[in-house]
Amino acid sequence: MQRVVVTATRFPTALSRVPADVQIITASQIAESGATTVNEALMKILGIPGRLDFYGGGDYGLDLRGFGERSDNNQVIVVDGLRLSEPDTGGTRMAGIPIETVTRIEVLRGSSAVLYGDGATAGAIVITTNAFAPSGQGQVPSFKGAVQLGRGSMSSNSAAANVRWSMGSLSVSGAVRNAASDNHRPNAASKAESGEVSLAWRDAHWAVGVKQVNDESDARLPGALDYTTFRTHPRSTLPKYLDNFAKIGSSRTQLHATAQLAGWTLSGEFGSRSRSLASRTTYGNASFPFDSDIKARDVTVKASTLWKLGGMDQQTFLGVDKRGWDRTTNWGVATSDATGWFARQEAIVLEDVRLSAGARFEEVKRTSTDAEDLSLKRWVWDLGVNHRLSREMATWARIGSSFRLASVDELSSIFTGDANLKAQTSLDTEVGVRWSAGDYRTDIRVFRYALSHEIAYDESLFRNVNLDPTLRQGVEADLSIPVSRDWQVQPHLAWRQAQFRHGPKKGKAIPLVAAQTLGLRVLGDLASGHQVSGGLNVVGSRYVDNDNTCKVPSHTTLDVRYAYTWRDLEASLGIANVMNKRYFTTAYGCLGGLPKDVYPEWSRALSARLKVSF
Repeated sequence: MQRVVVTATRFPTALSRVPADVQIITASQIAESGATTVNEALMKILGIPGRLDFYGGGDYGLDLRGFGERSDNNQVIVVDGLRLSEPDTGGTRMAGIPIETVTRIEVLRGSSAVLYGDGATAGAIVITTNAFAPSGQGQVPSFKGAVQLGRGSMSSNSAAANVRWSMGSLSVSGAVRNAASDNHRPNAASKAESGEVSLAWRDAHWAVGVKQVNDESDARLPGALDYTTFRTHPRSTLPKYLDNFAKIGSSRTQLHATAQLAGWTLSGEFGSRSRSLASRTTYGNASFPFDSDIKARDVTVKASTLWKLGGMDQQTFLGVDKRGWDRTTNWGVATSDATGWFARQEAIVLEDVRLSAGARFEEVKRTSTDAEDLSLKRWVWDLGVNHRLSREMATWARIGSSFRLASVDELSSIFTGDANLKAQTSLDTEVGVRWSAGDYRTDIRVFRYALSHEIAYDESLFRNVNLDPTLRQGVEADLSIPVSRDWQVQPHLAWRQAQFRHGPKKGKAIPLVAAQTLGLRVLGDLASGHQVSGGLNVVGSRYVDNDNTCKVPSHTTLDVRYAYTWRDLEASLGIANVMNKRYFTTAYGCLGGLPKDVYPEWSRALSARLKVSF
């Protein structure tokens, strides 16, 4: 198998030896897809199901393993080694990461609790930018960058620029982006600005770097529609939502350091971030302001070493994470603090068999002025094996545990909170096979989560609850098939089952989880400099409520893109939702056997872009 090194495991590891599934998106794949945000790239390239974020601004909620409405709280987002996922239900704003700086995205599907702790049951999305990348070689300065302009339907426009200068061990990079659009419904207009600057120094034994990122989003919120209005006027907005909006401003500062010392590789990440939100949203027929200010700080220290025992290669990984978070809102103050110690041991017991064992002890405490304090001390573990059957094929299997503590919103929201929520736990098992030969690639995995006390919203009780024991299981397959020298087809298929495994609702489906998804991506060259790509996404229907009385219908969308490249100039034209499909992915509750509170997704959209590299 081609040697590929991944870092989603928190330490550089050859993909062929990882007892888990890690999918990689490169910078060139992002450019070929035409994606303008990280979440858009994940949906287009890997076929991960997504839904429009309630705070707008070009963000989407992604669902790695069928956790529906609470998917954001069951997966972890990491950027350049630091966790960005927040202990509330506001989601992680990936649209604010300048995509021009992203060098790769790794998706680690399956339980990642030993590596990342609380809320990593479904996996982790690990984003690496060029901020701390190796600088140029020699003493001759290197300077490169790009400028991009875009224009599209719905009065959409965008502008972006990025530069990188390096000489010897020193590198400096920066990026800015501005985007605005009226979007697909009245009172849905949004605009966003982001910028990043970084400085890094690296030599053979150590490296240091610093990065500053700022992001602002100003979005109008069009709200939900009743099902009848959606069928007749899917691009409308009800009058009661016309004053709704959300303004988000965030700032992140990060320090990075690595060193080689006495056979150990040591690294540290130190970060602070702030996020302010000013919003007005409507519940029923009443509007409520919601303002919040968040201050967060993160410290991660890791160490790894290679050694031998009885002639067998051994690798030891150790680390500690410390995360703190304070939020002030117009109805109270909430805090979250977590400290986790983790260790992993890997050993090659035969020439082509690698065993791994890991454990983590995490202590989490959450407080709120309008709820009882909640604290937890918990051990999680995992065991894995990777067997390289041949140069082209490897199989793997793992078993472990994971957990999630209720978010501060689930504990203390004046609408849905419940301070008596228990910690969600899960026993996770997974097996898979990887095969690679030339441009042919296949990844197939089978997984099963047995969850207890799953935390979810119960629409019949209007609050968050611990569900009766639940289940997630399924089969996923990702393939890359060259059909000719210049054309490639990449299918992504998934069958997922999310249901109650005990209790009065045994056998009923968990809401807002599609049992079947299919993504089919095609890309190729028409002629020299002329590239075409397209993606077909099929998402199955899903139930809206725990009683399974109504469904969100299935939908199929098609995206296409044409790009022409001449020297350092690229011109492209893209069409999203070519068939102008009327569909929605989220609804809350049922009325008369039909979904209510429907949130329509995008209509057909055209975009033209011009990019100049230098």
